[in-house]
Amino acid sequence: MLLTRKGCCGRFNSVITNLDLEHDAPVDGEHHRLALRFLGQIRRTTMETFAQKFMKIYDRKILSGETTFSRSGIDRNDFTRLCIDGEYVFSKEALDRIREKMPLTDEEYADLLAFID
Repeated sequence: MLLTRKGCCGRFNSVITNLDLEHDAPVDGEHHRLALRFLGQIRRTTMETFAQKFMKIYDRKILSGETTFSRSGIDRNDFTRLCIDGEYVFSKEALDRIREKMPLTDEEYADLLAFID
């Protein structure tokens, strides 16, 4: 989360860069309190999409070595649509296949299934 005197800004995805970035001075006093209040409002009103939820799980499993794309059971067309269409959701059949092949925990599966039902 980026907090400045003019407001705050969050992110949904990561950008990797090798730019040299300087540290800003910490935000203090009233500006900090306002930024934290604004952040709380964002968290209450922002709804996570299926794609955001799925990609958090997928990225964690890829980085840990638990799975690879080819072993995950994800159809390439489904994955492409997930990346370019913010409202796209896998079918239940596709999610069931991914659950077994990736594999997904019961909690991960339930979290994703909530977007389908």
